[in-house]
Amino acid sequence: MNSKRKRKSDRTEKYTHLLYGLICGFLNGLFGSGGGTVAVPAFEKNGTEPKKAHASSVALIFVLSLVTAVIYLINGKLDFGTALEYIPYGLIGAILGSFLLGKIPDRLKDNIRSAYDCKRSEDDIMNILVGILTGATASMGLGGGFILLVYLSVFTEIPQDIAQGINLLFFLPIALLSLVIHIKNKLTDLKLVGKYLILGLPCAVVGSYVAGITDVAVLRKLFGIFVLYIGINQLYVSFSNKPCKKGSDSK
Repeated sequence: MNSKRKRKSDRTEKYTHLLYGLICGFLNGLFGSGGGTVAVPAFEKNGTEPKKAHASSVALIFVLSLVTAVIYLINGKLDFGTALEYIPYGLIGAILGSFLLGKIPDRLKDNIRSAYDCKRSEDDIMNILVGILTGATASMGLGGGFILLVYLSVFTEIPQDIAQGINLLFFLPIALLSLVIHIKNKLTDLKLVGKYLILGLPCAVVGSYVAGITDVAVLRKLFGIFVLYIGINQLYVSFSNKPCKKGSDSK
């Protein structure tokens, strides 16, 4: 009886990994970002400790982004020049974020993950600030890719599909540097990451193809809806996790 329950539990866990991998891959292909927002809570539901969940999500999204970037390159959606304006500052942020991941409280990481407020200023200053902030949060698996992508989509005249390509190019060296540090600190669960990649990789290709044939205006709206959903979901999670105040004992 126990062995039958264990087999059923193992099958459920296997299908769960495949499903989450599918979603992460498709989102990353479609938007050039966003897979990490699904991967981190999925890893945590699997019983992975928060720090490992965040670091492992960087490994997962790095591989998915690598495949996605190849498709975007084939479709002519990569702007290397613009990406290079942000990458040096992102690397600085990545080093900072990778070392901070093992030191900051898990509760603070949850709050950072839902903060994406960037204000417009001089271009050079914004490139530095956005680059460092995105690099730091991306290296910690806190959804940092969204910061650069939202900034490029809202505050510049760069088309949505090109902005997504820039975000991919930016993320790859940031994630690679962060992974070296995370692996050295033994914070990555590569075996678990591999389970998510089974369907994640082909779905990243599918998502990239869909992004390539979708009208830019429609893609922009879809991304806006997705960001809105993530924001609402983070608010819900934040409020639902607040400890309830105990009432005074009845006399």
